[in-house]
Amino acid sequence: MYADFPVVDKLELYAGAGVGMAKHSSKVDYVLDFTKYGGPTVSMNDKDSNTCVAYNIQIGGAYALTDNIALDLGLRYADLGEVELGSFLESDSMKTKEAVFALRYTF
Repeated sequence: MYADFPVVDKLELYAGAGVGMAKHSSKVDYVLDFTKYGGPTVSMNDKDSNTCVAYNIQIGGAYALTDNIALDLGLRYADLGEVELGSFLESDSMKTKEAVFALRYTF
């Protein structure tokens, strides 16, 4: 969901937020080869998946070049939840911080 806030004739600011679901799947295949040193070869395989709540927030501004074309500059933060990496590795969170520069066309 986004809300636009006109500032002056060709400039508008916007803010938005969203909530959804994220499904993560991971597969780990790892081989440790110690045969050069007289040791064994150790192999680990694991896979995991999980589903969690994801959300994002965004703010930015757009400057109208024409009635249909605008330059857009924004910042977005998204949290896609915890990623399970199997029993060999620790779980980790997937978060992003993005700068967005776009040319927007409106119908």
